Amino acid sequence: MAQGLRIVSADNDHGPVCRRSEKRARVLLAATLQNATGSWQVRLRNISSAGALIESPIVPPPGSFVQFSRGPIAVTARVVWTDGTRLGLAFRDRIDEHELLIVIGAPPPPKKPPKALFPSVAPIGYP
Repeated sequence: MAQGLRIVSADNDHGPVCRRSEKRARVLLAATLQNATGSWQVRLRNISSAGALIESPIVPPPGSFVQFSRGPIAVTARVVWTDGTRLGLAFRDRIDEHELLIVIGAPPPPKKPPKALFPSVAPIGYP
């Protein structure tokens, strides 16, 4: 996991209590929501491969659909709950782990160095 990011569970998350099987990365990033009436800037508060918590000046009603965009990611989402200026989104299609890292601006996990095909062998007569 990237430094500075903390995974939170539903127990200490803001918003209505709900049963989540996914851990969420707590962030504070700009994102965009769009629906039939237009698009607007929002704050992404946390995200998982299945959904997100958004803070928005425009709050579509629960059950409505929006397009969530952050960087190269654009996914259709359903508004599952609202509370003041906050809303919970459930993505129609999960975003994969690599896309999630792009969304939150985290570097990809380091690659393991390749294993040598042939182990080093000391010349005969040397320890």
